Amino acid sequence: MNESYATLYAQYTHCIAVQKDVIARYRTRLQRAQKSFNMAEVQRLNALLRILYEEKSELEERAVGLREYLQ
Repeated sequence: MNESYATLYAQYTHCIAVQKDVIARYRTRLQRAQKSFNMAEVQRLNALLRILYEEKSELEERAVGLREYLQ
């Protein structure tokens, strides 16, 4: 049973890394939109980033719970 939890923990940590990469790419897009004063795109990207950060936070919370369970 612990093996499947360890696998799940590994998947969560991988997903967190992927999420961080996606966030970094969208932050770069946001910076470009801000420099070009494209306010509609800035608003859209900010909304998307809020969702991405929320998802990352949830993944991190679950990963911490799994890590504590495994110890």
